[in-house]
Amino acid sequence: MNNYKRSFLIILSVAFIFAGACGGNSTEDMPPSIPDLSQARPSFEFFKGKVIGSAPDDNYQLARSLTVAMEAVITGFSSLPDGFLSSAENENASFNNGVWTWEYSASGGGESISIRLTAEETNSQVNWAMYLSLSTPEISFENYKFLDGNVKDDGNEGEWNFYPFQQESTNPVMTYDWDIASETEATFTITFSDASFSSIEYAKNSPDNTLTITDANHTTVIYWNETTGEGYYDVTGGNRVCWDSNSQNVACIGV
Repeated sequence: MNNYKRSFLIILSVAFIFAGACGGNSTEDMPPSIPDLSQARPSFEFFKGKVIGSAPDDNYQLARSLTVAMEAVITGFSSLPDGFLSSAENENASFNNGVWTWEYSASGGGESISIRLTAEETNSQVNWAMYLSLSTPEISFENYKFLDGNVKDDGNEGEWNFYPFQQESTNPVMTYDWDIASETEATFTITFSDASFSSIEYAKNSPDNTLTITDANHTTVIYWNETTGEGYYDVTGGNRVCWDSNSQNVACIGV
């Protein structure tokens, strides 16, 4: 296992040790509360618990399989900061030049990690940044910027940027942003710096739902209407395939 992968796994392992989170606003004498971002993730309930066709090439099943996989990707990447953020709640924050700072660490098995979390408040949002220092028998680094981003005061809009394991890198390898206007209207997007798999976007405007997956050669679009139950699967260079309200294959009208 190369050093990059090993250090990444160590960081993830530490993240899972830390648990729990809560939200809230700060006051002039108190630091901002660690954000609870569980609501900042989509859930594709339309494709869960429904009776679907048994044929492997069933149109609905094709869309369902890819959509469930993309939900797992979005949830996995967007929840990466959770363990690190929540651990700050058990620490006292210091305040200097308009910036709140939490520092904490964990160790075991000859390996240790130290985390520095900062928060700077503006009129409508909190700007966050996290720096890691890692020491193992095989690799060590100091003050690596793991992430930065911002969260609006109500938590319904924000962005996380994740950085590569390189010192002083200003280009994130992945960005996750969300904008939740209401229970029926929201957008969630993951953007990767790797052009071979560049973005995943889910747009909800009830009853319409659209999942768009873009890579170097293709754009895949999955659409469903949560009221009628109808939808389609469309990929660049291919033929659009559709399903009806009973999740059965049907000819696409107007295509």
